[in-house]
Amino acid sequence: MVCSPLLRLVIACACAAALTACTHPGHPLPAEMDVRTLDVGTYPVDRHHYDQNAGSNGGLLEAMRMSVAVVPSVRIDPKLDVGLESGADTEDDSGNYLADADKPVLDQYNLIGGFATVGADRGVPPGGTDPGPAATVVRNLVLRFPDANTAKRAASALETADFLVAPDQNQPLNLSRYPNADIHYRPGVPTVGAFLAHDEFVLAPYIQAPVADPAVLLNLVQQTFDAEIPVLDTFQPTPTPQVSTLQVDPDGLLARVLVTNRDNRTPDPINFAVYGPVALVSGADDEPTVQTAVGDAGVDAVALVDDGRVIRARDPAAATRLVGGLVGARTAGYVTAGPLGSPVPGVSCLQRGSRGVTTGPGPKYVCYLAYRRYVAEVSSDDDTDIRQKTAAQYALLANSM
Repeated sequence: MVCSPLLRLVIACACAAALTACTHPGHPLPAEMDVRTLDVGTYPVDRHHYDQNAGSNGGLLEAMRMSVAVVPSVRIDPKLDVGLESGADTEDDSGNYLADADKPVLDQYNLIGGFATVGADRGVPPGGTDPGPAATVVRNLVLRFPDANTAKRAASALETADFLVAPDQNQPLNLSRYPNADIHYRPGVPTVGAFLAHDEFVLAPYIQAPVADPAVLLNLVQQTFDAEIPVLDTFQPTPTPQVSTLQVDPDGLLARVLVTNRDNRTPDPINFAVYGPVALVSGADDEPTVQTAVGDAGVDAVALVDDGRVIRARDPAAATRLVGGLVGARTAGYVTAGPLGSPVPGVSCLQRGSRGVTTGPGPKYVCYLAYRRYVAEVSSDDDTDIRQKTAAQYALLANSM
Protein backbone atom coordinates (compact mmCIF):
# COMPACT_ATOMS: atom_id res chain seq x y z
CA MET A 1 0.00 0.00 0.00
CA VAL A 2 2.25 2.74 -1.31
CA CYS A 3 3.00 4.85 -4.42
CA SER A 4 5.72 5.97 -6.86
CA PRO A 5 8.18 8.91 -6.79
CA LEU A 6 8.65 10.99 -3.69
CA LEU A 7 6.78 14.24 -4.19
CA ARG A 8 6.47 17.15 -1.87
CA LEU A 9 6.10 16.66 1.86
CA VAL A 10 4.53 19.15 4.19
CA ILE A 11 5.54 22.69 3.15
CA ALA A 12 7.95 24.18 5.64
CA CYS A 13 6.59 26.02 8.61
CA ALA A 14 9.24 28.15 10.21
CA CYS A 15 8.78 26.55 13.57
CA ALA A 16 11.66 26.75 15.97
CA ALA A 17 12.85 23.83 18.02
CA ALA A 18 10.16 24.67 20.53
CA LEU A 19 7.59 24.29 17.70
CA THR A 20 5.40 27.33 17.73
CA ALA A 21 1.96 26.99 16.19
CA CYS A 22 1.74 26.53 12.42
CA THR A 23 -1.25 28.04 10.71
CA HIS A 24 -0.82 27.00 7.07
CA PRO A 25 -2.90 24.05 5.81
CA GLY A 26 -0.97 20.79 5.78
CA HIS A 27 1.63 21.94 8.30
CA PRO A 28 2.36 20.15 11.57
CA LEU A 29 0.59 21.36 14.65
CA PRO A 30 2.49 22.10 17.83
CA ALA A 31 4.24 18.99 19.19
CA GLU A 32 3.92 17.15 15.85
CA MET A 33 7.13 15.98 14.26
CA ASP A 34 8.42 17.54 11.05
CA VAL A 35 7.67 14.78 8.53
CA ARG A 36 10.25 16.17 6.09
CA THR A 37 12.90 14.58 8.29
CA LEU A 38 11.53 11.05 7.87
CA ASP A 39 13.05 8.36 5.66
CA VAL A 40 10.07 7.46 3.47
CA GLY A 41 11.99 5.60 0.78
CA THR A 42 10.42 6.11 -2.64
CA TYR A 43 6.84 6.17 -1.39
CA PRO A 44 4.80 9.20 -2.50
CA VAL A 45 3.56 11.08 0.53
CA ASP A 46 2.20 14.30 -0.94
CA ARG A 47 -1.49 15.16 -0.63
CA HIS A 48 -3.43 13.41 -3.38
CA HIS A 49 -6.91 13.25 -4.89
CA TYR A 50 -8.19 10.34 -6.96
CA ASP A 51 -10.57 10.77 -9.89
CA GLN A 52 -14.07 10.82 -8.41
CA ASN A 53 -15.79 9.58 -11.58
CA ALA A 54 -16.95 6.01 -11.02
CA GLY A 55 -17.62 5.34 -14.69
CA SER A 56 -19.48 2.04 -14.88
CA ASN A 57 -18.66 1.17 -11.26
CA GLY A 58 -21.55 2.91 -9.54
CA GLY A 59 -23.11 -0.41 -8.56
CA LEU A 60 -19.89 -1.51 -6.93
CA LEU A 61 -19.71 1.72 -4.94
CA GLU A 62 -23.30 1.15 -3.77
CA ALA A 63 -22.32 -2.38 -2.76
CA MET A 64 -19.52 -0.90 -0.66
CA ARG A 65 -21.96 1.53 0.94
CA MET A 66 -24.17 -1.42 1.87
CA SER A 67 -21.43 -2.75 4.14
CA VAL A 68 -22.73 -0.54 6.95
CA ALA A 69 -26.02 -2.48 6.83
CA VAL A 70 -24.78 -6.08 6.75
CA VAL A 71 -24.08 -7.68 10.12
CA PRO A 72 -21.06 -9.87 10.92
CA SER A 73 -21.58 -13.46 12.00
CA VAL A 74 -21.10 -12.72 15.70
CA ARG A 75 -24.22 -10.53 15.56
CA ILE A 76 -26.16 -13.51 14.18
CA ASP A 77 -24.98 -15.96 16.84
CA PRO A 78 -22.33 -15.18 19.51
CA LYS A 79 -20.82 -18.62 18.92
CA LEU A 80 -19.96 -17.58 15.35
CA ASP A 81 -17.03 -15.53 16.58
CA VAL A 82 -14.41 -16.21 13.89
CA GLY A 83 -14.50 -13.90 10.88
CA LEU A 84 -13.62 -15.52 7.56
CA GLU A 85 -14.21 -12.74 5.07
CA SER A 86 -16.44 -9.96 3.81
CA GLY A 87 -16.72 -8.07 0.57
CA ALA A 88 -18.75 -6.34 -2.10
CA ASP A 89 -20.46 -8.30 -4.85
CA THR A 90 -21.64 -7.31 -8.33
CA GLU A 91 -23.08 -9.24 -11.23
CA ASP A 92 -19.61 -9.30 -12.77
CA ASP A 93 -18.15 -11.29 -9.88
CA SER A 94 -21.25 -12.86 -8.36
CA GLY A 95 -19.49 -16.22 -8.44
CA ASN A 96 -17.74 -15.08 -5.28
CA TYR A 97 -20.86 -15.70 -3.23
CA LEU A 98 -23.54 -17.29 -5.42
CA ALA A 99 -23.75 -20.38 -7.62
CA ASP A 100 -23.03 -20.11 -11.33
CA ALA A 101 -26.69 -20.92 -12.01
CA ASP A 102 -27.68 -17.64 -10.33
CA LYS A 103 -25.74 -15.26 -12.55
CA PRO A 104 -28.29 -15.16 -15.40
CA VAL A 105 -30.92 -14.18 -12.83
CA LEU A 106 -28.77 -11.33 -11.53
CA ASP A 107 -28.32 -10.10 -15.09
CA GLN A 108 -32.02 -10.44 -15.90
CA TYR A 109 -33.16 -8.47 -12.87
CA ASN A 110 -30.42 -5.82 -13.04
CA LEU A 111 -28.56 -6.46 -9.81
CA ILE A 112 -27.04 -3.21 -8.57
CA GLY A 113 -24.69 -4.83 -6.08
CA GLY A 114 -24.43 -6.72 -2.84
CA PHE A 115 -22.34 -7.22 0.25
CA ALA A 116 -21.57 -10.37 2.24
CA THR A 117 -20.03 -11.34 5.54
CA VAL A 118 -18.85 -14.87 6.31
CA GLY A 119 -18.08 -16.22 9.75
CA ALA A 120 -17.85 -19.48 11.66
CA ASP A 121 -17.58 -21.03 15.10
CA ARG A 122 -13.97 -22.05 14.46
CA GLY A 123 -11.09 -20.93 12.30
CA VAL A 124 -9.36 -22.47 9.31
CA PRO A 125 -6.83 -25.08 10.49
CA PRO A 126 -3.17 -24.71 9.46
CA GLY A 127 -2.78 -25.67 5.83
CA GLY A 128 -6.54 -25.69 5.27
CA THR A 129 -8.80 -23.59 3.08
CA ASP A 130 -11.98 -23.67 5.18
CA PRO A 131 -13.02 -24.49 8.77
CA GLY A 132 -14.01 -28.05 7.84
CA PRO A 133 -17.22 -30.12 8.01
CA ALA A 134 -17.49 -29.96 11.80
CA ALA A 135 -17.88 -26.18 11.70
CA THR A 136 -20.97 -24.02 11.57
CA VAL A 137 -20.49 -21.41 8.85
CA VAL A 138 -22.88 -18.59 7.91
CA ARG A 139 -22.64 -16.45 4.79
CA ASN A 140 -24.85 -13.40 5.18
CA LEU A 141 -25.33 -11.96 1.69
CA VAL A 142 -27.59 -9.00 0.89
CA LEU A 143 -28.33 -8.09 -2.73
CA ARG A 144 -29.68 -4.75 -3.99
CA PHE A 145 -32.03 -4.47 -6.97
CA PRO A 146 -33.56 -1.39 -8.64
CA ASP A 147 -36.87 -1.55 -6.73
CA ALA A 148 -38.96 -3.71 -4.40
CA ASN A 149 -40.97 -5.37 -7.15
CA THR A 150 -37.82 -6.38 -9.01
CA ALA A 151 -36.29 -7.72 -5.79
CA LYS A 152 -39.37 -9.87 -5.16
CA ARG A 153 -39.24 -11.39 -8.63
CA ALA A 154 -35.47 -11.86 -8.39
CA ALA A 155 -35.76 -13.73 -5.08
CA SER A 156 -38.23 -16.19 -6.61
CA ALA A 157 -36.09 -16.64 -9.72
CA LEU A 158 -32.94 -17.20 -7.67
CA GLU A 159 -34.68 -19.89 -5.64
CA THR A 160 -35.87 -21.59 -8.81
CA ALA A 161 -32.41 -21.50 -10.38
CA ASP A 162 -30.82 -22.94 -7.23
CA PHE A 163 -33.48 -25.60 -6.75
CA LEU A 164 -33.23 -26.82 -10.33
CA VAL A 165 -29.53 -27.61 -9.92
CA ALA A 166 -30.72 -30.87 -8.31
CA PRO A 167 -34.54 -30.93 -8.56
CA ASP A 168 -34.82 -34.63 -7.75
CA GLN A 169 -32.89 -34.19 -4.48
CA ASN A 170 -33.69 -30.71 -3.16
CA GLN A 171 -36.62 -30.26 -0.79
CA PRO A 172 -38.33 -26.99 0.21
CA LEU A 173 -38.40 -25.84 3.82
CA ASN A 174 -40.55 -23.26 5.57
CA LEU A 175 -40.15 -20.73 8.38
CA SER A 176 -43.34 -19.62 10.09
CA ARG A 177 -41.78 -16.29 11.09
CA TYR A 178 -40.79 -15.60 7.48
CA PRO A 179 -43.46 -17.25 5.33
CA ASN A 180 -42.31 -15.41 2.18
CA ALA A 181 -38.78 -16.82 2.36
CA ASP A 182 -37.81 -19.38 -0.26
CA ILE A 183 -35.70 -22.05 1.45
CA HIS A 184 -34.45 -25.46 0.37
CA TYR A 185 -31.96 -28.10 1.38
CA ARG A 186 -30.83 -31.51 0.22
CA PRO A 187 -31.58 -34.30 2.75
CA GLY A 188 -28.36 -35.76 4.04
CA VAL A 189 -26.37 -32.64 3.12
CA PRO A 190 -25.75 -30.25 6.05
CA THR A 191 -26.28 -27.00 4.13
CA VAL A 192 -29.24 -24.74 3.41
CA GLY A 193 -29.86 -21.80 1.10
CA ALA A 194 -32.56 -19.16 1.37
CA PHE A 195 -33.85 -16.08 -0.44
CA LEU A 196 -36.07 -13.42 1.12
CA ALA A 197 -37.12 -10.21 -0.61
CA HIS A 198 -37.20 -7.17 1.69
CA ASP A 199 -37.92 -3.82 0.04
CA GLU A 200 -35.40 -3.47 -2.82
CA PHE A 201 -33.12 -6.06 -1.24
CA VAL A 202 -32.85 -9.84 -1.31
CA LEU A 203 -31.38 -11.57 1.71
CA ALA A 204 -29.52 -14.66 0.53
CA PRO A 205 -27.92 -16.54 3.44
CA TYR A 206 -26.10 -19.81 2.86
CA ILE A 207 -25.38 -21.95 5.90
CA GLN A 208 -23.34 -25.01 6.76
CA ALA A 209 -23.91 -26.96 9.98
CA PRO A 210 -22.18 -30.05 11.40
CA VAL A 211 -25.33 -32.13 10.94
CA ALA A 212 -27.95 -32.33 8.18
CA ASP A 213 -30.79 -31.52 10.56
CA PRO A 214 -33.41 -29.24 8.95
CA ALA A 215 -34.42 -27.86 12.35
CA VAL A 216 -30.83 -26.77 13.06
CA LEU A 217 -30.44 -25.29 9.60
CA LEU A 218 -33.74 -23.44 9.75
CA ASN A 219 -32.88 -21.98 13.14
CA LEU A 220 -29.68 -20.52 11.69
CA VAL A 221 -31.61 -19.05 8.75
CA GLN A 222 -34.06 -17.44 11.17
CA GLN A 223 -31.24 -16.08 13.32
CA THR A 224 -29.70 -14.53 10.22
CA PHE A 225 -32.95 -12.84 9.19
CA ASP A 226 -33.62 -11.71 12.77
CA ALA A 227 -30.21 -10.03 13.03
CA GLU A 228 -30.02 -8.61 9.53
CA ILE A 229 -33.41 -7.08 8.80
CA PRO A 230 -33.47 -4.45 11.60
CA VAL A 231 -30.01 -3.21 10.58
CA LEU A 232 -30.91 -3.21 6.90
CA ASP A 233 -33.97 -1.09 7.69
CA THR A 234 -31.69 1.70 8.94
CA PHE A 235 -29.82 1.90 5.62
CA GLN A 236 -30.66 4.63 3.12
CA PRO A 237 -30.04 3.18 -0.36
CA THR A 238 -28.92 5.48 -3.13
CA PRO A 239 -31.86 6.15 -5.48
CA THR A 240 -31.39 3.94 -8.52
CA PRO A 241 -31.04 6.82 -11.03
CA GLN A 242 -28.26 8.34 -8.87
CA VAL A 243 -26.13 5.19 -8.44
CA SER A 244 -24.05 6.10 -11.50
CA THR A 245 -23.19 9.47 -9.92
CA LEU A 246 -21.64 8.07 -6.73
CA GLN A 247 -18.12 9.36 -6.12
CA VAL A 248 -15.12 7.08 -5.77
CA ASP A 249 -13.49 8.74 -2.75
CA PRO A 250 -15.65 11.64 -1.54
CA ASP A 251 -13.98 11.86 1.89
CA GLY A 252 -10.42 11.40 0.66
CA LEU A 253 -9.89 8.20 2.65
CA LEU A 254 -8.44 6.17 -0.22
CA ALA A 255 -5.99 8.99 -0.91
CA ARG A 256 -4.71 8.67 2.67
CA VAL A 257 -3.66 5.03 2.21
CA LEU A 258 0.00 4.53 1.35
CA VAL A 259 0.54 2.88 -2.04
CA THR A 260 3.41 2.22 -4.42
CA ASN A 261 1.49 3.45 -7.45
CA ARG A 262 -1.46 5.81 -7.64
CA ASP A 263 -2.03 5.44 -11.38
CA ASN A 264 -5.09 3.89 -13.05
CA ARG A 265 -7.06 3.31 -9.87
CA THR A 266 -10.68 2.20 -10.21
CA PRO A 267 -13.07 0.76 -7.62
CA ASP A 268 -12.19 -2.82 -6.71
CA PRO A 269 -13.72 -4.91 -3.89
CA ILE A 270 -10.29 -5.95 -2.57
CA ASN A 271 -7.67 -3.46 -3.72
CA PHE A 272 -9.47 -0.09 -3.85
CA ALA A 273 -12.51 0.15 -1.63
CA VAL A 274 -14.12 2.00 1.26
CA TYR A 275 -16.26 -0.08 3.62
CA GLY A 276 -18.01 0.32 6.92
CA PRO A 277 -16.51 -1.01 10.17
CA VAL A 278 -17.76 -4.54 9.45
CA ALA A 279 -14.75 -4.90 7.15
CA LEU A 280 -12.57 -5.01 10.27
CA VAL A 281 -14.86 -7.28 12.25
CA SER A 282 -15.56 -9.89 9.58
CA GLY A 283 -11.90 -10.40 8.84
CA ALA A 284 -10.92 -10.89 12.48
CA ASP A 285 -9.95 -14.13 14.20
CA ASP A 286 -11.65 -12.72 17.29
CA GLU A 287 -14.80 -10.93 16.11
CA PRO A 288 -16.11 -9.99 19.58
CA THR A 289 -12.87 -8.26 20.60
CA VAL A 290 -12.57 -6.33 17.35
CA GLN A 291 -16.27 -5.42 17.36
CA THR A 292 -15.86 -4.00 20.87
CA ALA A 293 -12.76 -2.04 19.86
CA VAL A 294 -14.44 -0.72 16.72
CA GLY A 295 -17.55 0.34 18.62
CA ASP A 296 -15.55 2.00 21.38
CA ALA A 297 -13.53 3.95 18.80
CA GLY A 298 -16.58 5.05 16.83
CA VAL A 299 -15.17 3.72 13.56
CA ASP A 300 -17.30 4.73 10.59
CA ALA A 301 -15.14 3.88 7.56
CA VAL A 302 -12.28 1.64 6.46
CA ALA A 303 -10.31 2.37 3.27
CA LEU A 304 -8.48 -0.55 1.65
CA VAL A 305 -5.84 -0.11 -1.05
CA ASP A 306 -3.67 -3.08 -1.97
CA ASP A 307 -2.18 -4.38 1.29
CA GLY A 308 -2.80 -1.29 3.41
CA ARG A 309 -5.72 0.39 5.07
CA VAL A 310 -6.74 3.58 6.84
CA ILE A 311 -9.49 3.56 9.45
CA ARG A 312 -11.43 6.64 10.52
CA ALA A 313 -12.29 6.79 14.22
CA ARG A 314 -14.41 9.22 16.21
CA ASP A 315 -11.54 11.41 17.42
CA PRO A 316 -7.78 11.26 18.17
CA ALA A 317 -8.24 9.64 21.58
CA ALA A 318 -10.42 6.94 20.06
CA ALA A 319 -7.86 6.34 17.30
CA THR A 320 -5.12 5.81 19.85
CA ARG A 321 -7.26 3.31 21.75
CA LEU A 322 -8.09 1.51 18.52
CA VAL A 323 -4.41 0.86 17.79
CA GLY A 324 -4.14 -1.01 21.07
CA GLY A 325 -7.34 -2.91 20.39
CA LEU A 326 -6.28 -4.06 16.94
CA VAL A 327 -2.84 -5.12 18.12
CA GLY A 328 -4.35 -7.02 21.02
CA ALA A 329 -6.86 -8.82 18.81
CA ARG A 330 -4.40 -9.99 16.16
CA THR A 331 -2.84 -12.84 18.08
CA ALA A 332 -3.02 -15.79 15.67
CA GLY A 333 0.50 -16.38 14.40
CA TYR A 334 1.87 -13.03 15.61
CA VAL A 335 3.69 -11.63 18.63
CA THR A 336 4.06 -8.00 19.66
CA ALA A 337 7.25 -6.38 18.39
CA GLY A 338 7.11 -2.76 19.57
CA PRO A 339 7.84 0.04 17.07
CA LEU A 340 10.53 -1.93 15.17
CA GLY A 341 12.82 1.07 15.23
CA SER A 342 10.30 3.42 13.60
CA PRO A 343 10.81 7.09 14.54
CA VAL A 344 7.07 7.72 14.18
CA PRO A 345 5.28 8.31 17.48
CA GLY A 346 2.88 5.66 18.72
CA VAL A 347 3.75 2.88 16.26
CA SER A 348 2.81 -0.61 17.46
CA CYS A 349 3.95 -3.61 15.45
CA LEU A 350 3.43 -7.35 15.31
CA GLN A 351 5.86 -9.94 13.98
CA ARG A 352 5.00 -13.27 12.41
CA GLY A 353 5.83 -16.22 14.65
CA SER A 354 8.07 -16.07 17.70
CA ARG A 355 11.75 -16.41 18.58
CA GLY A 356 12.91 -16.48 15.01
CA VAL A 357 10.02 -18.55 13.64
CA THR A 358 8.74 -16.18 10.95
CA THR A 359 7.28 -18.46 8.32
CA GLY A 360 3.56 -18.87 7.75
CA PRO A 361 0.69 -17.06 6.08
CA GLY A 362 0.61 -13.28 6.15
CA PRO A 363 3.39 -10.68 6.07
CA LYS A 364 6.36 -10.85 8.43
CA TYR A 365 5.52 -7.49 9.99
CA VAL A 366 2.21 -5.67 10.55
CA CYS A 367 2.27 -2.19 12.10
CA TYR A 368 -0.44 0.19 13.28
CA LEU A 369 -0.14 3.91 13.85
CA ALA A 370 -2.51 6.74 14.69
CA TYR A 371 -2.57 10.27 13.36
CA ARG A 372 -5.33 12.47 14.73
CA ARG A 373 -8.58 10.54 14.10
CA TYR A 374 -7.04 8.11 11.60
CA VAL A 375 -5.47 4.70 12.19
CA ALA A 376 -3.30 3.16 9.48
CA GLU A 377 -2.11 -0.39 8.96
CA VAL A 378 1.03 -1.17 6.96
CA SER A 379 2.83 -4.45 6.43
CA SER A 380 6.01 -5.82 4.90
CA ASP A 381 8.40 -8.76 4.88
CA ASP A 382 11.48 -6.51 4.95
CA ASP A 383 13.01 -4.81 8.01
CA THR A 384 13.99 -1.60 6.21
CA ASP A 385 10.79 -1.39 4.22
CA ILE A 386 8.52 -1.64 7.25
CA ARG A 387 10.33 1.30 8.89
CA GLN A 388 10.02 3.34 5.70
CA LYS A 389 6.37 2.38 5.34
CA THR A 390 5.43 3.50 8.84
CA ALA A 391 7.28 6.78 8.27
CA ALA A 392 5.73 7.30 4.85
CA GLN A 393 2.22 6.49 6.04
CA TYR A 394 2.54 8.92 8.91
CA ALA A 395 3.85 11.61 6.54
CA LEU A 396 1.01 11.01 4.09
CA LEU A 397 -1.59 11.33 6.83
CA ALA A 398 0.01 14.57 8.04
CA ASN A 399 0.25 15.99 4.53
CA SER A 400 -3.36 15.06 3.78
CA MET A 401 -4.82 17.31 6.49
